[in-house]
Amino acid sequence: MQDSPYVLPTIGAAVMSVSVIILAWLRRPAPGAKALALLGVAVAWWSTAYALELAHADLEAIKFWVRMEYFGIVIAPVAWLAFAVEYTGRNQWMTRHMKTVLAGVPLITLLLVWTNDAHGLIWSNMDLKDMGTFVMYRSTYGSWFWVHTAYSYFGILLGSFILLRALLNSPDLYRQQANLLLFSVLTPLAGNIMYVFRLSPWDYLDLTPFAFVLSTMGISLGFFQFRLLDVVPIARDLTIENMSEGVLVVDEQDRVMDFNPVAAHWLMRSPREAIGLSVFEVLNVRPEIMERYRDVTEIAEEFSVIEEDDGLLHYYDLRISPL
Repeated sequence: MQDSPYVLPTIGAAVMSVSVIILAWLRRPAPGAKALALLGVAVAWWSTAYALELAHADLEAIKFWVRMEYFGIVIAPVAWLAFAVEYTGRNQWMTRHMKTVLAGVPLITLLLVWTNDAHGLIWSNMDLKDMGTFVMYRSTYGSWFWVHTAYSYFGILLGSFILLRALLNSPDLYRQQANLLLFSVLTPLAGNIMYVFRLSPWDYLDLTPFAFVLSTMGISLGFFQFRLLDVVPIARDLTIENMSEGVLVVDEQDRVMDFNPVAAHWLMRSPREAIGLSVFEVLNVRPEIMERYRDVTEIAEEFSVIEEDDGLLHYYDLRISPL
């Protein structure tokens, strides 16, 4: 064992990742929650194994923990892509064939990692660099390392593109969620690029686990500030966005999930003000009317009511449909 100054911050990243796992798992019925929890597990595993790599001074022990890191390394990009697909309502993409394709490169990579001494496809050389008071692991990459790296970067960027494209025109709350999620995944990606391509000012130090600290902070802020996974975006059709009728979407807890511009006009509230609130608090309709339809899940009905603000008789065409 050795006294490396980088061990404690890396352990801190692992501990903070546990909070993401717990918060996501508590919301596991929500779209993308299980994938986000799996991403948290991958980050915690990766950070813990890297901390143990940094804590050892023996080459064979370091090689073991470097290999252990790869269980988290191969899972993280796939978990992020799965999260982006589920979170944006594109579950139909995750067919059995697609899942098999996505698992192919990670499984091959793990096999090659643990058999590297026989072929050198992941690392052609592995040794230690004396840094004075401690040693650092360094390696020369083999050909399959670059295949897996390209695969991982593509998965992360594809997931980010899916998330960005789906939420670009969404209400403010969802855009805030997306901004935090993109920050949380692209920061470690930047740290990993600096490490892999030797751009870091700290020789042989993998910046990825340290960037995970910022990631977990960003995701945690999303949970507490922007109700991440409590209110999630659904697939929005442009015809709904542009239709002349007001459309209001609520979840099973009667919280407002979404509404189109017409509904925003007669609600006299912005999406940021209303999304996540109780529909009974948002709708400016008499309590007895709201109570009548509280437990109704499907109906098409007209009703009239004399409004208190102008004393006039108003007619409403109400349609409730399950999504």
